[in-house]
Amino acid sequence: MTNQRAEPGNTAILKRFHHEHDRIASFVRRPRSRHDRHRQRRGQVLAAELGDNALFCRLDVTRPEDWSAAFEAANAHWGVVDVLVNNAGIGAAADFDEESLDSFRKVIAVNLFGVKAVSPAMKCLGHGSIINMSSQAGLKGWWRGHGYSASKLAIRGLTKSAALDLGPYNVRGNSVHSGIIDTSMTGGQTFLTDQVPLKRTASPMKIARLTLFLACDELSFSTGAGFLADGGETAGFPWPTPVGQAPFKKVDFDAAGGSE
Repeated sequence: MTNQRAEPGNTAILKRFHHEHDRIASFVRRPRSRHDRHRQRRGQVLAAELGDNALFCRLDVTRPEDWSAAFEAANAHWGVVDVLVNNAGIGAAADFDEESLDSFRKVIAVNLFGVKAVSPAMKCLGHGSIINMSSQAGLKGWWRGHGYSASKLAIRGLTKSAALDLGPYNVRGNSVHSGIIDTSMTGGQTFLTDQVPLKRTASPMKIARLTLFLACDELSFSTGAGFLADGGETAGFPWPTPVGQAPFKKVDFDAAGGSE
């Protein structure tokens, strides 16, 4: 199951899992506005397109009672839930001293709570894989994205501590740290790629394939790890110079050891 919104650019994980003949459940928050109702209709249409192996339900990821209802629905439909892709995420851009406490709390609640929501059921089942969507912002700071960066760093840490507790129950937990991906959160924005060694952004399907791999038994000995898919961006800053041209300026040193 995934708490991913059924929006253009966000459905790659659902479709990739479905392509592998997995049974999938997708959730969207309870409709509170016209925009929410529009999301709900998109989710219902997508589930209908995917057929009997897809289930669509409403879910507010900040409400424990909604998580319980989601599990009851999935269990009633299939009898078992052994994979969670914790992919709900929001962000807010503001200067450090201008971001409101309410906004900060909302970002933390939406991005982080699902990490804990599924563990009791998977412990009882005796196996499972929890895949938490962090970000490269979970490895470094993020300009004007303070709540977002805090939540993604927290996901990384909580994934590791959860792996320690859940390992004896054969439940794995790993995090995915993506770079610039074309989703509804980034749609319409322009991103420079000089700092990305591969010099490009990525489609959601690149992350979907990694996520599917983390859910598979082939990776059953990996837990508590963070998997990068960022085009090399966090490896370091590449010098933006033409191929074959030296990226460094020649510097002359005087006898005192200083530079010009």
